[in-house]
Amino acid sequence: MYEVQTYTICDGWVNTWHTDGKPTTFKSFREALEAIDEHLQEMEDEGMDEDRNTYRIKFYELQGKK
Repeated sequence: MYEVQTYTICDGWVNTWHTDGKPTTFKSFREALEAIDEHLQEMEDEGMDEDRNTYRIKFYELQGKK
């Protein structure tokens, strides 16, 4: 499982993306990267300047699975 993390001044790297009150996760690196790309495009369309370097993709192995 992958998550998009955002760098924050107060907490460092954290998952600030949520869906229905739960942290958003992705099944693949590609899916997470596409979500970042889409987010950055939406921000640009709204006239907002967002730095790609404030995002990273983190892999987490699911508990109980190998």
